[in-house]
Amino acid sequence: MPHQTVVSVAEARRSLSALLDRVRAGEVVLISRRGRPAAVLSALRPRQANAGVWLQRLQELHQHSC
Repeated sequence: MPHQTVVSVAEARRSLSALLDRVRAGEVVLISRRGRPAAVLSALRPRQANAGVWLQRLQELHQHSC
């Protein structure tokens, strides 16, 4: 089972790029809001269509939000 990391929404905003690197390496990241689970970041399976396109788009969105 992959290692799971828990971060707040604020921390996820500050360190999205680093979190994506950790997810790519096999970790699962749980994002919490006010101490309650809100979302999960996990790696896409290689066979999922257009995974690279989605990752590139997410990185572009992150760069524009900073």
